[in-house]
Amino acid sequence: MNRRTQIAALTRRLEAAHGAGDVARLDEIYRELGQVLPRLAEQGRVPAQDAAAWGELRRVHTLAQRACGAELARLAQRLGELRAHREGWAAYALQDAGQGASS
Repeated sequence: MNRRTQIAALTRRLEAAHGAGDVARLDEIYRELGQVLPRLAEQGRVPAQDAAAWGELRRVHTLAQRACGAELARLAQRLGELRAHREGWAAYALQDAGQGASS
């Protein structure tokens, strides 16, 4: 498989995983990119005919990276909210446990 074909295939897979919100698949593709990109870079300068494929991979990667960052921020906020109400959750759990024991 030539460099352009390989880059295009990675781009399609990354775009599909991003579009589906498949975090596990994104992680798998990112790990693969970490292995494949250095090997591709060893082949030397990017020929002009491959530049568009590299640019598309970069664009899709940036979109996926931003989406992951936004999701991380959302989860951090939600965990902060849960942490802030931890004592209330514990009180409800203890109350429910006490009612269950007296029933």
